Amino acid sequence: MPGSRQSRLGIQATLIHQYASLVCRTAKVRWRSSEDETRTLWLCWHEHALVAGVAFIVAGPRPLPCIVGLLNRRGNALRRVYERFGGSFLQVTDRLRNGRPGARRDDILRHIQQVGPCLLTPDGPRGPRQVMKDGSKSLILDLETHSTWLTFKISRKIRLKRWDHLVIPLPFAAIDVVQSSTPPRTEEPKSTLLSRSFTDGAHQS
Repeated sequence: MPGSRQSRLGIQATLIHQYASLVCRTAKVRWRSSEDETRTLWLCWHEHALVAGVAFIVAGPRPLPCIVGLLNRRGNALRRVYERFGGSFLQVTDRLRNGRPGARRDDILRHIQQVGPCLLTPDGPRGPRQVMKDGSKSLILDLETHSTWLTFKISRKIRLKRWDHLVIPLPFAAIDVVQSSTPPRTEEPKSTLLSRSFTDGAHQS
C-alpha cells in the first residue's frame, strides 16, 4: 500500500538521520596537518563519502565544503545532518534513473569560485568503483594545485555489499584522515557480504 510504503521510507530516513547524528557526536577524528590549507576541492572515493562527511563535521578545516552528490532518500537524510552542522549540499544529475537535472562540471566550478570549497567523489554516484568520470577529471585538472585526496583509517566500521563497498563508521570510531596529492587505491574487500571490523587500533579502510 502506498501509505505503508511512505511510512516505512519515513522511518528509514529518521533512523539514518539519528544514526548519523550519533556517529558525529561520538567519533574521534584526527587530521594530519597539511602544508597548504587553501584547498578548494576535496576528493575521496565514493566508498568513503560518509566517512568524509563525519571527518569534516567533527574536526575538519573550515569552512565545511559543499558535498556534491545525489539527493535520494539516503542522501536527503544525510544532507539534513550535514546542514545541521553548517554544511551545504549540491545536487547532481542521476542519469541512470532520469532524475531531474542537477549540477554539472561548470556549476561545481562556479560554486568553488564564488562560494567556497567542495567535496567530490570522482567515481560517484554509481561507479564503476575507483574509476573517475570525465567531468571529474576535467574539474581536477582545472583545480590541480588546489585539490587534495583524502584517505581514511577507521577503527570501527561496517562495509556494505554494494558497487562501491560503502564504508559506514560506527559510533565511537577513531578516524585518521590522511591528505595526498594522488588518488589512493584500495583492494577489493575479501568478503562480498556485509563485513564488520572492530579492531583495537585504527587500520587502513
